[in-house]
Parts: sequence; structure tokens; C-alpha cells
Amino acid sequence: MDRDPMPVPADSAETLDHVFLAPELDHDEFEHLMSLAGPKYSAELLSRLMADLSSVHQHLVASQAGPDWAVLHAQTHILAAMAGSVGARRLQYLAQAANRLNDTSGAALLERLMPPMLTQVQTLHRMVAARHAGLPA
Repeated sequence: MDRDPMPVPADSAETLDHVFLAPELDHDEFEHLMSLAGPKYSAELLSRLMADLSSVHQHLVASQAGPDWAVLHAQTHILAAMAGSVGARRLQYLAQAANRLNDTSGAALLERLMPPMLTQVQTLHRMVAARHAGLPA
């Protein structure tokens, strides 16, 4: 599987357009991950993904208030890795862009990145939950 890094650094409003235009999900990459897990471990993998996505979502929402840059950096690092492993390109790029922000110049960009990033987390969570629900017991 090719895992394209974010094509250009997203450290200014002018360079973010490609982030929002990235595909939401590479279904082939997600299916490849599921095939690697196999029937024996698919349910556990999906359960862990749902739990991790819920946790990251909660931490990101809480980190917005300050914003809490330490929490934001930790959670976007986790999120970028998770999103990349399942083929959620847009979410991966949003998380990578948010992870590059800092407290001196990043507040305005964070306001632009956070809403779609949180939406993408919820979208991926719903997709993973639907897949989990469809597995045999």
C-alpha cells in the first residue's frame, strides 16, 4: 500500500486546500487492514478503533477551550497514525496539519481545522461501528 505523506506542509491558510480535497477513505487500504486482521481479530480491531476514536474525539473537544496545545499535539499525533493506518486520508491530513500548529501562530488555523477534523472523526467512527455491527457474532 502506498501511504502518501501530506503533499505540502499545511502551516498556513493558503496551503490547506489539498487537505480538504483529500479523499475521505481509501476503501482498498481499509479492506487490506481487515484482511490482515482476519476473521479472528477483526472484531477486536474494530472495537479498539471505535474506543480510540471516541477517546481522541473527547480529548480534542476538551482541548479546544484553551486551546491546550500539549493535548492537541498528543491527540493529533495519535489520530494521524490511526487515520493513516485505515486509509482515512482527509482525516490523516487534517490531524497532521493540526499537529504542526503552535500557540504563537496556530489559533486561527486551529479554528479552521477543528470542525472538519471532528466531523471526520465522527464519520470514521460511524463507518467502523457499522462494519463492526455487520460482523458475525
